[in-house]
Amino acid sequence: MVNYGALKENEKFITDEVLESLLYDSDKKHLKESITFADFIAELVKYTVLKINDIVIGYDEYGGNDNDYNEILRGMFKLCYTISSSIEHDSLVKIEKIFKNAYLKFVDMLVKQTEKYEFLLRVDKVFDNIEMINHDALLKELEHDLLDSSDKEYNKLESSMHENFVIYSNLLELIPDSLVLLNNNCIVYANKAAAELLGASKPSDIVGKRVSDFLVLSAYDVALIEQENDILYRNGVVPVIEKRYIRKSDNKEIIIETKHALVPYKGEKVVLNVSRDISERKKIQVLKEKIKEKTLLLEKSKEYDKAKTEFFTNISHELRTPLNVILGIIQLVEKKSNGSYEFNQGKISSYIRTLKHNCYRLLRLVNNLIDITKIDAGYLSMNFGKYNLVNVIENITLSVVGYSESKGINLIFDTNVEEKYMCVDPDKIERIVLNLLSNAIKFTEAGDEIRVTFTDLGDKVRISVKDTGIGIPKDKQDKIFERFVQVDKSLSRKNEGSGIGLSMVKAFVEMHAGTIEVNSEYGNGSEFIIELPVREFESKIICKDKAYDEYANVEKINIEFSDIYID
Repeated sequence: MVNYGALKENEKFITDEVLESLLYDSDKKHLKESITFADFIAELVKYTVLKINDIVIGYDEYGGNDNDYNEILRGMFKLCYTISSSIEHDSLVKIEKIFKNAYLKFVDMLVKQTEKYEFLLRVDKVFDNIEMINHDALLKELEHDLLDSSDKEYNKLESSMHENFVIYSNLLELIPDSLVLLNNNCIVYANKAAAELLGASKPSDIVGKRVSDFLVLSAYDVALIEQENDILYRNGVVPVIEKRYIRKSDNKEIIIETKHALVPYKGEKVVLNVSRDISERKKIQVLKEKIKEKTLLLEKSKEYDKAKTEFFTNISHELRTPLNVILGIIQLVEKKSNGSYEFNQGKISSYIRTLKHNCYRLLRLVNNLIDITKIDAGYLSMNFGKYNLVNVIENITLSVVGYSESKGINLIFDTNVEEKYMCVDPDKIERIVLNLLSNAIKFTEAGDEIRVTFTDLGDKVRISVKDTGIGIPKDKQDKIFERFVQVDKSLSRKNEGSGIGLSMVKAFVEMHAGTIEVNSEYGNGSEFIIELPVREFESKIICKDKAYDEYANVEKINIEFSDIYID
């Protein structure tokens, strides 16, 4: 068997020695000018086989024939001839590299042949075979074989390239995206989709022209294109951008997604522009958004109608209940007048108190309905003036202390400043605070606390009404400021209400250019926070603080708190 490892180990020695003996003059140490390729092959075969024969071990006698040798030598000739066109006599490094590769291939081939025919290479038989070979005839035969093979490969390659060209050409024409090659802003290639996008009938109509010949470009568009070109030549690509243009052919707006990249084309770097017309997609998106908006409006309208229906159902109760009470007392008075019913002075006082309370309920309801109607119609007038807002809020809060104490609730007012003059409508501010205090007292148990806080924040003020009552569920907090909405119908029956109080409070706050929000946790109380901007009043006159009118304040409290059942 052939010692393949020994062949590999001697690769460098054989290569260097062959090059030394075949290509160099031993004395001058430079490439021989007179060596022919036929001589090179003959010497290469002789030298290589001799060296291989010295390395092969394990064989004592020859078992092959001349034809076997001819096959081996023919294979070597073919390998050598194949690489001959690449040998340059002025490049020693390249010769050495080529020879090493060819030699390794020949060694692999020789090993396979020896294993196949099981013969021993001997020096004398090798020499005999070398002398028998007609080198020139063999070279011509090999050249013919190689040329014939090259022609076949070329024809096969040409056919494959043509098929690929047809496939890719059809692909470029069939894809819906616009493909354009631009050289110095001039179109050098375009597919069918590009022609349609620019308003032309076929690609040849736009080749050789500029994009600006087909699209209206504003100064902004031109500046944007220049900016994109800077990015393109710096990074080699521009990411997807959405653009809008007016097409000149039909004066129609088109919306496109476009991307640019630098690509080689006929020996030059040109700009590849890939664009997609998304005009219809945008129209569908706009239509979907409109449908979504209309659907939301419809849902809100349905909810509003439902709330309004519930409101009128509730308002009928709000009207009917006090009217029934008033009517009942009137009927008792009538019976007293005709002597059919007797009642003492204590009952008379109780009946009068009940009459007043229910009249207050009616008056509050009517006032709220009138105000909310004026707000909706834009007719509610505001009487702004420059007032000390601290005093306005403090006075109306302290006037409720007696009422809250009667319910066993501790009411506290706190402020970080004693004065804060700003442009407000004091009556509306009082209505706001009274409504919030009414709600706080309504849902706070005896023994709990309500705190009203005024905080000066410089360019705005914050008014907080915080209680330790039952709180508001999270899923109801975004609805409490809506018109005609009551948080809990079961709770509202314990404490009457029309469902328009907080919506009116919000309207009054917004008329002061302010905001209102609620922080609450069910079971742990609620805090209503109002923030009002500090606005200057045109008049420099500071309005005097409103004189404390105990009777007027009591009447306001009685009206605002009339939806809380009296004990």
